[in-house]
Amino acid sequence: MKILLIIPFLLLSLVTQAQHTSKKDVSQYKPYQDSARALLLRGKYKKAVAKFDTSLSIMPYNSGAYYERGYCHMQLGNYSKALLDFSTVIERADYKYQAYIGRAMAKYQLNDFYGARNDLEHALKLNPEDKEAKRYKTLVDGAIAELERQNNAITMKRIQQQQMQEQRDRYARRRNLEGLVWGTIIPMAFWTTIFLTW
Repeated sequence: MKILLIIPFLLLSLVTQAQHTSKKDVSQYKPYQDSARALLLRGKYKKAVAKFDTSLSIMPYNSGAYYERGYCHMQLGNYSKALLDFSTVIERADYKYQAYIGRAMAKYQLNDFYGARNDLEHALKLNPEDKEAKRYKTLVDGAIAELERQNNAITMKRIQQQQMQEQRDRYARRRNLEGLVWGTIIPMAFWTTIFLTW
């Protein structure tokens, strides 16, 4: 009977201890994040990413840390990772237009020009006066125009190739028909005429 009374107290003490430990751990993210920001400002992006990783393992709800780590990934050329970080920021705080701009630039680097344009348009809806978003949108629109021009050129080349192939096929059919006429029908007509006139 005493054991049954002790079990709820043990469970309660474990839960209380776990809550206390998690609160203590959450408060420990700040030094890592401050250190990561200092490294970011000095241009040491790889080391900053490691510090942001530690900070986010302690406090995974900090959208600012995701944004800054995404910026570091962009500087390191890790565009897929930057895309994930900026997307996380947008999922948690969709009003942060800078995250849309960052994600747009990651998409641009990954050749997803239409996705980049959509993100920049969304950023401009949130902040219509943002000069950076306008500048990047001009850049992305130029890339899309070039892509469409290339696609049109490729399409025209394919059409020309198809027309040339159709012309070759018509010529080959005509030669086969001529071969049939000269090889079969004319000799049959000749021999039939000789046979009938004999």
